[in-house]
Amino acid sequence: MSYIAAGEHELAIEEFDDVLDNDPGNVQAWCCRGAALVGLDLPDEALESYEQALSIDPNSSAALFGRGTIHAGWGELDLALEAMTQAIENTPTMAGAYLGRGVLHAQLDEPDLALADFDTASKIDPSDAQVHIHRAELCAQLGFDAEAIAAYGAAIALDPENTDAYMGRGTTYVDMGRHRQAITDFNRVIKLAPTDAYAYLARGGVREVTGKNSQALKDYSHAIRVDPENDLPYFMRGRVLLEQGKFAQALADYERVVALEPDNPQGYMGRGCVHLEAGDAERALADFNTAIRLDPANPALYFQRGVAYLHQGNEAQAEADVRTAAALGLDQETIEALMSEQ
Repeated sequence: MSYIAAGEHELAIEEFDDVLDNDPGNVQAWCCRGAALVGLDLPDEALESYEQALSIDPNSSAALFGRGTIHAGWGELDLALEAMTQAIENTPTMAGAYLGRGVLHAQLDEPDLALADFDTASKIDPSDAQVHIHRAELCAQLGFDAEAIAAYGAAIALDPENTDAYMGRGTTYVDMGRHRQAITDFNRVIKLAPTDAYAYLARGGVREVTGKNSQALKDYSHAIRVDPENDLPYFMRGRVLLEQGKFAQALADYERVVALEPDNPQGYMGRGCVHLEAGDAERALADFNTAIRLDPANPALYFQRGVAYLHQGNEAQAEADVRTAAALGLDQETIEALMSEQ
């Protein structure tokens, strides 16, 4: 097990193979071998090890838990739920199985069952910060912001260097409009994990919505430095640069988005907006058409294309696109506000 804890999964498998050569009926060795194979991202082979363990002991909770994690990773949630429940029935004190089943209930849109499992897992093992994090994430999804903040706080109390907890709490603070607290949490993530691009993006997003665009640009640029193959910071930086009227720089960022993710409609939308602001409606239309082909149910894309048609003097097509945007869910108040900006 020490090899697994150290991330030395190949060495762990060699060790367990040696054990199994001498004792092929060793259920624990089969389970540990499965866990090591999961660490190597070999789920098919891992499942074979767990099934071998279950062929020896059909009531092995460790093997059932392992089987459940494999099925969950494959999106086979019903099979995963069945395996986790069997593990719990066999070992009612298995905190990890309650946590795993709680996550499955959350994915199956069964929040009450999920919260009950998280609570049970926490009672069995009060020292597991991950239980509080999963509970907090679910509470945040349900709109229970105060409960989410409390659960993230409990996770941080148990594990003061857990970046997921700070990131989640910071994101919840953003949703609550508590920007100062959000910045504090994102700062903590950056201090603990200075190469976490998403922490810079999150902090930059708060700075952008609070009107601190120069600081937001610094955060987006830092995110690019630590993760230059990630299209999101280019998109976010391009948005600010476009707002500042720096069309050439914004265009360069959106070109990078398109190059990195050619199937991402947002890159074409952003580039189209730059072309439109620069007075090139023809190129803007080409980009909006591509974006619509990639995401035909996005009302904002039709609205932007309508604006491009309006710049060309094609009022009939512009009105048709605005009607389509409204039919797809863009409300009249938003349409009027956007049109007033044109």
